Amino acid sequence: MYIKKLTKTDIINFAKKQNIVLMPNETNFIYETIKNKYDVIIDNPLAILQYSKDKVRPIVYDKIYELYTIYYPQLRQFLNDH
Repeated sequence: MYIKKLTKTDIINFAKKQNIVLMPNETNFIYETIKNKYDVIIDNPLAILQYSKDKVRPIVYDKIYELYTIYYPQLRQFLNDH
């Protein structure tokens, strides 16, 4: 599974492609959240979004929310199909 191979560098590079420069604490938070709470991200993403709101800068949170609205429906469909 990709999550097991995920690195902080992957997160930093993805953020850069989204025109976001993460602070080190934001990178650590996002990395740890994805690695340790992947099941919650899938099952209850709004809880993770709410939890994240005060852990990252507003610009980062807004981008996370934007990406969630774009990609989460696709992810759910993929998981339902497999």
